[in-house]
Amino acid sequence: MKNGGSLNRLALVLALVVSLLAGGIVIASPAEASRHRITISIKIMIKITISYQVARRTSPIPAEPSLSPQELSIITGATGSSSATISWTPPKMGAPSGGYKIQFMTLDRSAIPTGSESWTDHSYVVDKATNELVVTDLVPNSLYYTVVSASDIYGTHYTAETMFCSPAFIESDVRCIGEITATTGTNSSIPSLEPDPRASDWTYPDKAVRSGAISVTWTSTQNASSYIVQAYGDTYPHDYVETSASAGSTSATITGLVGSRKYYIRVLAIGNDGSYTESHKWTAVASYGATAAPGVSRGVDTCIGVGDFAIISATSQNIDRFSDKLATKAFIVRFRKQGVAGWQNADLVLANKKRCLTESTYPDPKVRREYFLPDTVSNFEFQMAEVSAIPSGGAIIGDWSYSLWFGPSFRALQDAENAKEDNDGLKVISQPLTVSRYVAGKAWIAQVTAKAVADANAKVIADAKAVADAKAVADAKAVADANAKVIADARAAAQVATDTAAAAIDAANAKTAAANKATAAAQSLAAAKVLADKIVADAKAAVAKKKTTITCTKGKLVKKVKADKPKCPSGYRVKR
Repeated sequence: MKNGGSLNRLALVLALVVSLLAGGIVIASPAEASRHRITISIKIMIKITISYQVARRTSPIPAEPSLSPQELSIITGATGSSSATISWTPPKMGAPSGGYKIQFMTLDRSAIPTGSESWTDHSYVVDKATNELVVTDLVPNSLYYTVVSASDIYGTHYTAETMFCSPAFIESDVRCIGEITATTGTNSSIPSLEPDPRASDWTYPDKAVRSGAISVTWTSTQNASSYIVQAYGDTYPHDYVETSASAGSTSATITGLVGSRKYYIRVLAIGNDGSYTESHKWTAVASYGATAAPGVSRGVDTCIGVGDFAIISATSQNIDRFSDKLATKAFIVRFRKQGVAGWQNADLVLANKKRCLTESTYPDPKVRREYFLPDTVSNFEFQMAEVSAIPSGGAIIGDWSYSLWFGPSFRALQDAENAKEDNDGLKVISQPLTVSRYVAGKAWIAQVTAKAVADANAKVIADAKAVADAKAVADAKAVADANAKVIADARAAAQVATDTAAAAIDAANAKTAAANKATAAAQSLAAAKVLADKIVADAKAAVAKKKTTITCTKGKLVKKVKADKPKCPSGYRVKR
């Protein structure tokens, strides 16, 4: 070892120092040393073995941008083609060993929000040498979100998501809305409404004034006859608002929203034929204002020695994660006996000093309230509202909740209240104009889908026909050739038969003519004979009927007699 000598010397010095410290070696004084002869022989054998391992330096992982596909580009096909060409260039580090994956997806269309979303997703895997893919069977006039990823020994690396609009079905179709943004709108005037905790009767409205607003902008699109701007919250369909905008508009303000609430915003472009397209979804918070009704739940507990008491719990509608939210100042509770019209302040009227209950004094932000019912034989209805502090320093009461029932018949009454809540939700989404668009849109999508299926089937049929046609033509020719001689022979035989038949017909005709002629002659002869016989008869008759004149004499007397059979009168005789 190169430094072995230095190490040995260092080890020897260390050993001596350790021995001195431990008292193993005693150094005599100079006087003592002169009286004694001391010989010290020290033999130290030190074996030092040093082993070491040099760590292999690992190569650093390349920067993520150098591993991702580059220059993602999408070129859509012609109108009616339902296709697009997706292309990219290899990563800066070179083609990935694991190839590429191309993903593109679209939000399934719905004219009215459903509270949930359904996506159609497609993905393809290609080898590292491929940098282009043609995709087909796209839904016309729909926004597609596309990303390409590369796989290698370092993992999977993605391009940024790119959005494109698929080709139109026909030229007159309304096209996609490319961009949309939404921000908190300008707040309308909010009157302060602070509840009076000393009042036993409360007549506050069931629904608060909706003063929240959101401003929306979007890019115009081809063939749009109008636009519909929609806002819906997490409690859809109860929290849903839409407004219309003309064909030339690119902005609108949605009002009538719950204050300080997060909304999902989207814009529909309506075509002249009832078709429509959807923008992508945006999120915005409405300007401050009254809250919606808190979510409420009921319960019952027992105070030993006193009796059962009602429990009402609420869920705040002021959302803490928004910086411009309204602060919850208090929760208030009102109640009434079944069959009574007016509402009473529960915290005042039902206040008592009985043990077990936690009493409430306004302003109380606690979400749990407890009350003994006035009696055990009646049914009582309770509602809760949230009071928010507004920037001006006042307060505003939000919507009152749906009712919670307590008493002997609470189950049936609560079921009816729950059904009422469900029906109110159905009324919100049953807007005739929107539903008609939805039906028309569904019909349009069905038409587009049917054409896509028909086109695909037509191609399959055409391909099969192209394969079958060649064999069919060859088979038909073989059959035709095989039948050609049979056809020719049949034709010749038919000609001979025709000629023979013609000759027979001519002979028969001649014979018939002769027979007809003889018959005519016989008929003429018979007629002549009949005529001659008649003449003879007539002649005979004429002869027979001819009168004869005779001369009769009697002496010198002469007398002529003319008759068929003349006779002389008596005494006369015929003159000879």
